[in-house]
Amino acid sequence: MRSKRKLHVFLSIIIDLFTAASAWSMFYAYRKLFIEPALYGKMDIVLDKNFYLGLLYVPLFWTILYFLAGDYKNIWRKSRIKEVSKTFSISLIGVILLFFTLLLDDAVYNYQTYYRTTLTLFILHFGITVFFRLLFTTYIIKKLRNKELGFNTLVIGNNEKTERLVMEITEKHNAQGFLIKGYVNSNASQNKHILHSVFPVLGTYNDLPQIIVKHEIEEVIIGVESTNHIELNEITNILEDQD
Repeated sequence: MRSKRKLHVFLSIIIDLFTAASAWSMFYAYRKLFIEPALYGKMDIVLDKNFYLGLLYVPLFWTILYFLAGDYKNIWRKSRIKEVSKTFSISLIGVILLFFTLLLDDAVYNYQTYYRTTLTLFILHFGITVFFRLLFTTYIIKKLRNKELGFNTLVIGNNEKTERLVMEITEKHNAQGFLIKGYVNSNASQNKHILHSVFPVLGTYNDLPQIIVKHEIEEVIIGVESTNHIELNEITNILEDQD
């Protein structure tokens, strides 16, 4: 799973580099066709040094910005709604930064040209980026639902509450990616065997440190009743020590 996750991070970076380069190329053509003719007359689109420098550094700028915003962390935990809103916010910030660093010194016909060019760059970048990001996020969600990707998960407890939790997260429409490796009994559930026919018992909660390491557990679902304060505190203390 770790190799697949690294691959998807790499693909996400490639997508962002591609979309940023595509948006900048279209923006360059827009300036040559609609902005510069008002100043210099009709011009042909010439791929000069500035175009290639922009094609090199602008996608790199966007990738660094995405990295600082944490876009390449938890690549399998993204939702489409959050992806749209976050891409919108980062695109807005990035376009403003590019305006003050690259576009502010450009010769313009009037100040309305600044608004037009900035808005055009934002629309191009946000539109292209969010389109390909949504395609990629949809692909990941589909893989999660089909259990082809996911997070190694351990269930603590073996009672009716635990069973309800497990039923909810294993439903097909659930795209959170929990891959349940087994469960461990708590003291309050030693004599119950609700989950035994579905998932292997891996031990008791006292064995949690060894189980987490052996099975590379990333997520833990606690099904212990909230009334068992002492046991619940013991379990959470053990889990906190594993971070």
